[in-house]
Formats: sequence, structure tokens, C-alpha cells
Amino acid sequence: MRAALLIVLALSAGEARAEVPLDLAAVVTTQCGPEGYRLDGGCAIELGDGTYTVSQTVRLGRCEAGSTGTRNSVALVGQGAGLFATQPRFTTAGTTLRWTGPPGVPMLEVCGSWTTLQHLAIDGKGASHCIRLVGNNAGSAIHHFPQLSSLSLTGCGIGVEVTGLARNDQVDYARLERISITDVDVCYSQDSQQSVGGRLETVECVARKKGFEIRGGSLDCDGCYVGNVGADPAFIGFHFTTSVLVDGRSFSHHQGKIEASHLELRSGRFIVGDVPTNRYPLVLVGNSYSLQCQLPSCEMLVIEWRGKSPVVMSGDVVQASAPDSTKMPRARFCSPSGWRKTGVVIKGEVGGAVWACP
Repeated sequence: MRAALLIVLALSAGEARAEVPLDLAAVVTTQCGPEGYRLDGGCAIELGDGTYTVSQTVRLGRCEAGSTGTRNSVALVGQGAGLFATQPRFTTAGTTLRWTGPPGVPMLEVCGSWTTLQHLAIDGKGASHCIRLVGNNAGSAIHHFPQLSSLSLTGCGIGVEVTGLARNDQVDYARLERISITDVDVCYSQDSQQSVGGRLETVECVARKKGFEIRGGSLDCDGCYVGNVGADPAFIGFHFTTSVLVDGRSFSHHQGKIEASHLELRSGRFIVGDVPTNRYPLVLVGNSYSLQCQLPSCEMLVIEWRGKSPVVMSGDVVQASAPDSTKMPRARFCSPSGWRKTGVVIKGEVGGAVWACP
């Protein structure tokens, strides 16, 4: 048995608790065989209890032009995700992957279908991405059914990115479930025009610049949370926007549905769609928006939708809090194409609501 696998088995048996360097790509190659399309080409790898250090980008499959190295049907399963304490900084997870590599490069990049990452914490402080899901239609590397569940991600520039080499590739049916993403610039970024059928469910997001950014494809977010770190006035909770493909063509997002989610922001805008020519709809069902700006009688843009379709809102609630209870935040809603509202509630503590663009 090779050394990399011995590390995993030793930690599983509880024989070591110190941080251990791990060549995860070598472990996958050893247990799953070489990259590429072939019979019986997948496997499940169980990582033991403890913290593993990762010093270079782990590539599960390769999507670059001319490559035939897609990696399919691989499952990486740890012993449990956990939150990250801040003072002092440590993870409470059963299994943690901690980035020790150079700054500004991805920690984990996947090119292939039916990938599962489960019950892990990823401490990616310094990495550009915690997880990148990549496709390449031209290279016969369609990326279907990736599943990320029961994960804690922290410290990266982007928590999870869905993209393709041409940004017009099929990374379809992505499923994110029970995931905590904290201390990042952007929690979730999607930039591939054929990314459809995906679903995010019970995803916690605490970010500095953006929560969820959709440049291409569709979004279905159920039970999501967005909060912001700091007081950046340019912060956006959900951003539906444009993408420029590698061949120079310009495209933008598809339909968006946000349901049973909660957004609480101290600054910035909650939901923005800034593509005037876009005809895809935005559907909001049973969400709550908490206005927490700190200046007296401040105003926050809850929804700014510049697309051609009216915004559908059903059963959404707007609430507010502030240091001075006599000068509560005001809410503004902007949609030049109109509204389809049913049962929207503006709670009494909100300082006022304006249904018009600035």
C-alpha cells in the first residue's frame, strides 16, 4: 500500500492528530486509476479524522484544451464538517483540508461528472477558490451531477465557482446542500451559459463583496442565507449579471428563483439584476430581508431589477433594526418592468417603503 493511503488509514484509526501533508491527487490516482473515460473508472475514498495540509492545487480531472483527462464518479467523504472558531482560529470538523500552497490559485478543481464531496471542512485561506467545478464541451468533458454536501468552506477568494473553459459549457445539475461558506470575497459564482438544473439548498453565506453571483445559467436557491462582513457599500447579496464568453460574445444570466431564504445586510444591496435586455424572470417566494444599516434613517435597495420581466414576489417579509429605534432604515424596490406581488409584508419597524427606482 502506498504512503498516501497509509496516512489516511492511520488517521482513520486515530493513531495521529497532528496536521499531516496529503497528496490528495495521488490518493485518487492510486485508488481510482488514471484519468479519462473508461469502464469502472470511479471510486469512493474515505478520509480519516484529523487535519490534512494541501500544498498544491488538487485537480480531479483536467479540462484544458486537447486534454482527455476527465475524472468521473469520484466521491471524497470525510468524518464530518464543522464550523470554524475565530479566536483562536481552528476547525471543529472531523476532517479538515487546510491550504498551505501559494496564494491566488485554486485549492480544488474538478473536471468530470458525478463527483461527490461530503462531510469535510476546507480551510482555504490564501487560495483563489476553495472549489472550482469546470466543464469543457469542446473537449468532451461535460460536467454533470456534481454534489457538494455537508461542507464548511472558509478563507478563499471564492467559495464555490461553476464555470467552463469557454464559459459556454455544460456544468449541469450541480447540487449544493448543507454548506457553510464564510470569510470569503464571494460565496458562489456561476459563469457558464449552459449551467442549468442546479439547486442550492440550505447554504449559509457570509462574504465581503458578494453572496451569489450569476453571470450565466440559472439559479434555484432554497433556504439560503446571506450576510456581509464589514460595511462595503458595493456589497450585493444576489447578483444577476453579464458574462463575456471566450469567443467575445456577450451573454447574461437565466432565470432566478430564491425561496425561503434570509438576507441580513449592514450595507449594500440585497438582490440586483443589472441587464436591461434580459427577459428571464426573477421569482421570490417566502423570503425575509433584514435592513441593518447603521446610519439614522438610512435607505437600502432591497430589490433592483433592470430586466424586461416583472418581478414575482409572494409572501416575502421586510424587517429592520437600527441603533436608534426612532430613525429606522427605509426600504426601496426598483423594477422598471413592474411587479407581481402577493402577500408581501413590510413590518412596522421599517422606516418606510418606496416602490420606485432611485
